[in-house]
Amino acid sequence: MLYIPDVKTRAFTLIELLVVIAIISILAMLLLPSLEVVRHQARAVVCTSNLRQIGFAYIAYANDWNDLIVPVKGPYTAKGKWGDDLILYIDEGSTIGGKIIKGCPNYKWKPTPWQNGYAMNLFMEAVPLASGPQYQGAALRWLTWNRLTSRSTRLLVADTNNDENLWGQGDIDYRHRKRGGVLLCDMRTTTLNLAQAGKAIYDPAKGTDY
Repeated sequence: MLYIPDVKTRAFTLIELLVVIAIISILAMLLLPSLEVVRHQARAVVCTSNLRQIGFAYIAYANDWNDLIVPVKGPYTAKGKWGDDLILYIDEGSTIGGKIIKGCPNYKWKPTPWQNGYAMNLFMEAVPLASGPQYQGAALRWLTWNRLTSRSTRLLVADTNNDENLWGQGDIDYRHRKRGGVLLCDMRTTTLNLAQAGKAIYDPAKGTDY
């Protein structure tokens, strides 16, 4: 006959349960900051991926329009918004009203066909004329890529929450751990802090060489 010993089971005491809960809480507190960093990094990657897609659209536009950079504002665009021209190269096969430029995951509003949380460097369109740089009315001229210098340090498109063109680094929204997602004129995507962005937005009125 098989002998089965009498084993008495013992439940957790209250103190033991509290110790286990405390250990789990400590581990959670140690891991949560790391998880938050990973989450922010993932959102920044999605943002730069969207900006890279916008960069491809700039290249496609230039191929169709004799090397022209999409103008920032009228009178050369139908609606005065750079996205209206680029969106044709981002989402084919539907009407303009149905197209969406994917916005940054940290953008505080849902992207629409005319509002996506990105803005273009306003100074990209102003070209020095014989009488000096001018910004108003018909004095503005389209800028071509072959005239553009310092592409690796010149900002083209960046994160924003005001959906207006970028006059300076204050217009950029630094929503990726105090850094803003940007597309540079050499089509690289990265993130810049406030000081770096100030050097990337060029004002031709200050003698910038195009």
